[in-house]
Amino acid sequence: MKISIEIPDGVVDEKRNIYILAGVEEVAHKHSGKSWEVKTTRCNMCGKCCMDVPDNWPHGSKDGKCKHLVYRANEYICGHGENRPFNCCVGDNAEENYCKIEWKTL
Repeated sequence: MKISIEIPDGVVDEKRNIYILAGVEEVAHKHSGKSWEVKTTRCNMCGKCCMDVPDNWPHGSKDGKCKHLVYRANEYICGHGENRPFNCCVGDNAEENYCKIEWKTL
């Protein structure tokens, strides 16, 4: 699908990040000073990105995992559903050997 949008002047500058989400899934972004990137391979729901959260993170558990991570139907999902924290929606910090998310730079 191709979508063209016009973003108002003054909104886009080199100091801001822009994210496009489909529900809670990030599908494109433009980080400050960089080019647009579009997701070409979606998350494989391995859950690894939620299994090593910071010690002081309010959603973390004593074993280092997010306490809202749920294993259901052979995949890991967020128990928060559509109320998932924004940083979790745009985070892309899973272990390289597990995470299958890929991006294409435009």
